[in-house]
Amino acid sequence: MGWYPTTTKYIYEDSQRQPTIIILRCDLPDGRKDIRPISRAPDGWMRRMPQPPWPIYRLPDIESANLYKPVVIVEGEKAAEAAIRCGLLATTSAGGAKAAEKTSWAPLRDRDVIILPDHDIAGYEYAETVAALCHDAGARNIRIVRLADHIPGFPDGGDIADLLAHETWYGLRIDGTDDPRALGEIIKKWAAKTDPWTPPEAEGIPEWQPFPVDALPEPLAKFVRQASASVGADPVLVVFPLLACLGRCLGLRAAIEMKDDHTWIEYPIIWSAVGTHSGGGKSPALQLALSSYPCVRYIKRGRQWNLSYGGKEVPHGRQKERRLQGTELEHLQRVPRPAGIHHPVVQ
Repeated sequence: MGWYPTTTKYIYEDSQRQPTIIILRCDLPDGRKDIRPISRAPDGWMRRMPQPPWPIYRLPDIESANLYKPVVIVEGEKAAEAAIRCGLLATTSAGGAKAAEKTSWAPLRDRDVIILPDHDIAGYEYAETVAALCHDAGARNIRIVRLADHIPGFPDGGDIADLLAHETWYGLRIDGTDDPRALGEIIKKWAAKTDPWTPPEAEGIPEWQPFPVDALPEPLAKFVRQASASVGADPVLVVFPLLACLGRCLGLRAAIEMKDDHTWIEYPIIWSAVGTHSGGGKSPALQLALSSYPCVRYIKRGRQWNLSYGGKEVPHGRQKERRLQGTELEHLQRVPRPAGIHHPVVQ
């Protein structure tokens, strides 16, 4: 630090309370600050930041705190210590406002988060970045509380440390109390009245449209409507595995010529995947589409679709049928495709 001594040091710890990063801060006579990080390495300490991801500040305190106690995120360790003096469970990220993405925010999963940004453009950008990162990490509720919205005349660049250092807390000091925890309670009340943060709508993503069930052949459309209604699932959870089955029924005997010169030929090999929230009906819909209930057959002779339930009413006297039990890839590989089989069956 030249001939200026270190003013403060802030220690970042891992879950076992072992120091991993130490931030040395020197407040210079001209009002600027000089920040020097050192980090733990296998062979000692280095005068630089380690490879990300970095832990959040006061990580062990966050992990050991009651899950329903909100976590307050500020910009910088000095502001975090001020928030802690106010009785708040506070943290921040290392490296400054532009390095939030290098920190692991996973410990905030399932937690309520309050972000107190600095009162400047960089601070508000940091708040939006951290809100998105907390959202991706699975935070339960996220609220951004701008101090300037509640404190007339709050200075540019001000943060909770400046608020706490002010003689009257910018008019918020109640009955002359000197207990900073009173200020923490005021901030929590502001947060409770703040609308939760929601991620901005992504640009370029088309509006969701339901699957056009009516575009299917009527027997299949009827089955999809009835099956999805019976389990309370979106029709697409039935349609996708059903289309994969139908593609397997057609096999390699039918193809689409994409170009007239026969250089681009596509076969009906369909891979499907569906995903939904827990309890969305994916499993029962998949069972209906792939199990022996129903039995789906494409009858090549006459170009007719036929649908039966429970595997019953399978026609006799026709050419040989092959039946597939199970949906694993191994079962598919065992099914031969000899010529002359015109009635493949998926059960």
